[in-house]
Amino acid sequence: MSTFPRARNGSQIPGRAGGVGLARAVVPVAALAIALCVPTAYADLTKVRAPAALPGPIAGLPGLLPPPSRPPSTVATVDRPEFRSMAGELEGRVPDHLWYGQIFVDVTYATPEKRAGEVVGLGGGGDSAIWSGHYLAGEAFRYALARAAQANDERVRAKERVDALVAGAHRNLNISKNWKAKGIYSPVFDAEAGILFRNCFPEAVPDWQQDQGPDRNERIFGPLPWDDGKNYYCQGTFTRDQYTGAVFGLLMTLDLVGPDDPALRAQVRDDLFTMTGYLVRHGWSVVRPENTIHDPTPAVEPLVNGISWVIFMAQAARHAAQTAGTLADQIKWEAIWAETFAAMSLLLPGSQSPIANSPSVGYYSYNLAHGQAYHNIRLEPRAAERSFFRESFSQIDSTTKDDGNTHFEAITYALTGEPERLNLATQHLEEWLQYRARWSDAICMSCQCGLTLQCIPEDQVIYEARQPDGTWVAVATTPGTSARLRSSRVLRIADERTPQDFLWQRSPYQGSGDLDRDARPTEGNAGVDFLLPYYMLRYHTELSPPAYAPWPEYPLRIR
Repeated sequence: MSTFPRARNGSQIPGRAGGVGLARAVVPVAALAIALCVPTAYADLTKVRAPAALPGPIAGLPGLLPPPSRPPSTVATVDRPEFRSMAGELEGRVPDHLWYGQIFVDVTYATPEKRAGEVVGLGGGGDSAIWSGHYLAGEAFRYALARAAQANDERVRAKERVDALVAGAHRNLNISKNWKAKGIYSPVFDAEAGILFRNCFPEAVPDWQQDQGPDRNERIFGPLPWDDGKNYYCQGTFTRDQYTGAVFGLLMTLDLVGPDDPALRAQVRDDLFTMTGYLVRHGWSVVRPENTIHDPTPAVEPLVNGISWVIFMAQAARHAAQTAGTLADQIKWEAIWAETFAAMSLLLPGSQSPIANSPSVGYYSYNLAHGQAYHNIRLEPRAAERSFFRESFSQIDSTTKDDGNTHFEAITYALTGEPERLNLATQHLEEWLQYRARWSDAICMSCQCGLTLQCIPEDQVIYEARQPDGTWVAVATTPGTSARLRSSRVLRIADERTPQDFLWQRSPYQGSGDLDRDARPTEGNAGVDFLLPYYMLRYHTELSPPAYAPWPEYPLRIR
């Protein structure tokens, strides 16, 4: 059971484009050229270039509204018996989802009884790196809570999970050092450490864990030798999704667990350096030694169009240097940060504008944006840059703040201290318990089209402007052309939303054909979408309450 006293001090998927906004936009050639040159040679590590001047303040955008000035009101309590009970139940089930240091949120059991240990299939392997990182972040928060409460058994259990996940991430991002190109392409295109695989399995595992035969998924490369003396098969296709999730978890581990374990802290620091250093050297791209297992031609996967993600990765390595690095590390990564910020900051407001996004198609990118914003804002030491990030992100928040999304509300509460965010997060966590109770059931929301729902094409976008009296009025519509439908309104969590891998990355309008789902009586879900916001909310209410600092409200949103 995951119970500790109140703290005294208070299925494989193809690759996809991650990131927000500019996944559908073109990076200006000049900015791209700058980005591909980051960094220049460090001939003199004793000189740190000052950060570039900030672009014109977002506050100059038409209609940006000042933040509310009313004092905080009474907030909800997160530490409650029903939440503790659910956390304990889910933590007890994690061994069925944790394989070789990585989480698989969906698994298949032998029978509908879903008896622990009787797993016969793993799903969601294509996103394992994301959810492993999200769960790792949750366990870091759990560790911090247990440590503060002096709940030693709970602290040990959390630390065991942290150690396993960090070891898995360390392997998955360093095993590429042994990935050799084939034939004439070696050694020029041999890989380096720092490429983050989605998942890795030891050689000769059963097919229900990973197909390693000649007809396997064409992105499962191997065998690759690892430091433990074993060979592994690892799934590639590298996206910002994987990096965001993994780094989210590693950063929380660095800050909350690392101070108690110097060896762990050093390894996490070095892994953040390794990942980001590889991307910097390769112009924010991944260079694969082979295109697929059937095609030995090397291939390049550019990832630079994720503006917020590039800033996030540079911020992560910079923070690792500031926290646990040498003076030379700090100088190097401060210089990289300065150049990265200069190249990308001008593009950030545009990439996070509602005009560049959709309320339904690609909604998962909002999950990435929130994770990146949490760290970009909380780790930024300079007030001007921190304000810039907050105002930029307010554009996304204008659309997502009323989506009924506990994870987003936990993050925005941590960044603003607004009690309304905490109250909503707690309310929606309660509704998640009802959602969980029907997770394996069939659901047919398309049956409600024309009855309780107005259903529209999933790619239809309605633009709304905020009026002086606080109401929102539709001012424009981009008609949809998709044959797939979505709800025109936010669906209720408890009884209307289709069960998903990680609920908070899925559109509350249930786009992408997800209005319906068949019953899955033998499928189990790890519940990371409960554990992460639950531990995060407890951490930010009991150990690190945020100051009341709302950001300006952006007066345009999409529906």
